[in-house]
Amino acid sequence: MSNLRNILFCMTVVLTIVFSTSCKKEVKESASCIDCSALNYDIVKKNNEKCVYAHQLNFGTYLVNDSTLDWSQTVFRDTFNITIKSNNCDTNGILLENLINVTNSINQTIDVVATVIDDSIYIKQQTILGPDNIATADYIRFSKSVGYFNNDSIYIPYYYVDRHDPYSGAIEGKLITSSQ
Repeated sequence: MSNLRNILFCMTVVLTIVFSTSCKKEVKESASCIDCSALNYDIVKKNNEKCVYAHQLNFGTYLVNDSTLDWSQTVFRDTFNITIKSNNCDTNGILLENLINVTNSINQTIDVVATVIDDSIYIKQQTILGPDNIATADYIRFSKSVGYFNNDSIYIPYYYVDRHDPYSGAIEGKLITSSQ
């Protein structure tokens, strides 16, 4: 009888431990970010953990070579840096800072918005306005184009007009500083 009591006691202890630990749910706070373009964006949580972006492997500074053709068939070549980062509240959106290495009358670079799907970069038609978002002599209108990422390299063809002339060209380059 004593053995049976010991066995029942042991079984009771074991079952109590098993059921009490298996029912406990470990509540772990998930990482969240207050940047609305991040994949882990959470408007409710105010902690700002490491933000995760859809195409963050492509974020950073690229050293690019540029070749631009103007209306008179003159070719301009240049080497400069562009920066790629997330675009406000668009998880697939990127901002291409200094895409064509041109500045407006108050020394602002021309920054272009694009969407990334897989390795393709889609530049939509857009008008870059002058200072204070006014269509002044500084405006540039970009046409649609598609470029791509290839590992740490980038290629983007572009087409734009300023208030006088049309231009077409392309940049190609390599990632030199990652923003990861």
